[in-house]
Amino acid sequence: MIRTITVEREYGAGGGAIARKLAERLGWKLWDQELTCEIARVARVDQAVVERMDERCTRGSIAS
Repeated sequence: MIRTITVEREYGAGGGAIARKLAERLGWKLWDQELTCEIARVARVDQAVVERMDERCTRGSIAS
Protein backbone atom coordinates (compact mmCIF):
# COMPACT_ATOMS: atom_id res chain seq x y z
CA MET A 1 0.00 0.00 0.00
CA ILE A 2 1.23 3.49 -0.85
CA ARG A 3 0.12 6.17 1.58
CA THR A 4 -0.06 9.73 0.35
CA ILE A 5 -1.05 13.01 1.94
CA THR A 6 -1.41 16.10 -0.21
CA VAL A 7 -1.11 19.51 1.42
CA GLU A 8 -2.62 22.50 -0.39
CA ARG A 9 -0.11 25.34 -0.53
CA GLU A 10 -1.59 28.77 -0.96
CA TYR A 11 0.89 31.64 -0.88
CA GLY A 12 1.52 32.77 2.69
CA ALA A 13 -0.53 29.99 4.33
CA GLY A 14 2.50 28.01 5.55
CA GLY A 15 1.56 24.80 3.74
CA GLY A 16 5.19 23.96 2.99
CA ALA A 17 6.19 24.18 6.65
CA ILE A 18 3.14 22.17 7.71
CA ALA A 19 3.95 19.45 5.16
CA ARG A 20 7.56 19.33 6.35
CA LYS A 21 6.55 18.99 10.02
CA LEU A 22 3.92 16.37 9.19
CA ALA A 23 6.42 14.31 7.21
CA GLU A 24 8.91 14.49 10.09
CA ARG A 25 6.28 13.44 12.62
CA LEU A 26 5.11 10.49 10.50
CA GLY A 27 8.65 9.52 9.49
CA TRP A 28 7.70 9.86 5.82
CA LYS A 29 9.69 11.25 2.90
CA LEU A 30 8.54 14.70 1.77
CA TRP A 31 8.41 14.92 -2.01
CA ASP A 32 8.37 18.65 -2.53
CA GLN A 33 11.24 19.90 -4.71
CA GLU A 34 12.52 16.32 -4.92
CA LEU A 35 9.47 15.45 -7.01
CA THR A 36 10.40 18.10 -9.58
CA CYS A 37 13.94 16.71 -9.74
CA GLU A 38 12.69 13.14 -10.14
CA ILE A 39 10.25 14.08 -12.93
CA ALA A 40 13.06 15.86 -14.80
CA ARG A 41 15.34 12.84 -14.37
CA VAL A 42 12.75 10.33 -15.59
CA ALA A 43 11.67 12.57 -18.50
CA ARG A 44 15.33 13.32 -19.32
CA VAL A 45 14.75 17.05 -19.47
CA ASP A 46 16.33 19.98 -17.68
CA GLN A 47 14.87 20.63 -14.25
CA ALA A 48 14.12 24.24 -15.26
CA VAL A 49 11.68 22.93 -17.90
CA VAL A 50 9.77 20.97 -15.27
CA GLU A 51 9.79 23.92 -12.88
CA ARG A 52 8.25 26.16 -15.57
CA MET A 53 5.47 23.61 -16.09
CA ASP A 54 4.88 23.00 -12.36
CA GLU A 55 1.19 23.32 -11.49
CA ARG A 56 0.32 24.56 -14.96
CA CYS A 57 -1.59 22.89 -17.73
CA THR A 58 -1.57 24.79 -20.98
CA ARG A 59 -2.73 23.69 -24.40
CA GLY A 60 0.02 21.67 -26.07
CA SER A 61 2.10 21.32 -22.92
CA ILE A 62 1.32 17.66 -22.35
CA ALA A 63 3.31 15.28 -24.53
CA SER A 64 1.47 12.25 -25.84
